[in-house]
Amino acid sequence: MEFLNKEVFAPIEASVKTDLWKTCRNLLTDMVLNRLKDNVIFARKLYAISKSTGKIRPSEMAATFTKIEKLDRTITAYPIRGINRLTEILLTMSGQHLLEHDMSDCFFGLVNKWIGLLHKCNGNQACHSECQCAIKYCDQVIAQTGVDFNDICKYERPGQALFEIWCSTVITRCSTMLEEIDSYIPTYATIDKFNSDGLRQFLIENGIGFQITFTQGNLFLYIQNEDDRCNSKSFKQYIMPVTVESYSVLS
Repeated sequence: MEFLNKEVFAPIEASVKTDLWKTCRNLLTDMVLNRLKDNVIFARKLYAISKSTGKIRPSEMAATFTKIEKLDRTITAYPIRGINRLTEILLTMSGQHLLEHDMSDCFFGLVNKWIGLLHKCNGNQACHSECQCAIKYCDQVIAQTGVDFNDICKYERPGQALFEIWCSTVITRCSTMLEEIDSYIPTYATIDKFNSDGLRQFLIENGIGFQITFTQGNLFLYIQNEDDRCNSKSFKQYIMPVTVESYSVLS
């Protein structure tokens, strides 16, 4: 039995944990560095053409800059714990702060560094012939979330399930932050009053459909994504197509 555990079951478990971790890590990477960042970049461009007179004071962002600096100092030694710090930053930072270039660059620069560490082999003794870091990270995530490895493996998409359990608060907060950003930026109708040429050029450059109609002496502008400019409504649905509870469980 010991031979079977060591030579048969252990390699299978190691392979499963490696796949679980890589799927979880890649979904996290796509969510923050692609989906969230792309929507924030779009929002920053829209905010720039809105010619809004509102200005976020540096003092409002001071506490967040301090938290980011602290996270930067701690993630190297314990990368997995970075999710807790990231969650804290997201929960205490106003979404509109990401419209400021310094904050946005600082935040996404840190996240990029952190996720880079999650891709990196730490070069431990156990990695002398083959990297074992993915297995270690998977074990740490399982311990951190309190889920059972065997229960996770019963899902049809175990990597997706583990990701959603580990990052559930971050997923929800990213969605609400995009909503905050959207509500902070003036509406398309307001922007059109002060910078109609800039708005239409912006829409064309970003491939957003719009239609101008003239009725009874009035011009009306209809814009394709008017109800969800920063994809706050579709963000969570894209990241979590269905809830974990709705996943098929393999019998």
